[in-house]
Amino acid sequence: MRVLDTGFAIHLQTKGITKATAFLQICEKTGRNPDAFLAVGDSHNDIEMIQAAGCGAVVRNCSDDMCSAADYVSEKRYGEGFVDAVKNVFPSLF
Repeated sequence: MRVLDTGFAIHLQTKGITKATAFLQICEKTGRNPDAFLAVGDSHNDIEMIQAAGCGAVVRNCSDDMCSAADYVSEKRYGEGFVDAVKNVFPSLF
């Protein structure tokens, strides 16, 4: 069991199972390349997923040490930060 305190919640994870392992398994089962995805997060339990995706982004309310794991750091917080990241990476959608 892995216990992760994000400062917002305490996450209990089975060892070896993370958002990143789930993401990569979905990519494998659907025949998709992880490099084609954007992963957006705000918490330590998102770091591995952000690093596994082709582009990783964090929103402004993340902890400072998460910024180094991301390709893009939004200046906006929460949902607005997510939208900002999507607009930045996929401008043709807007």
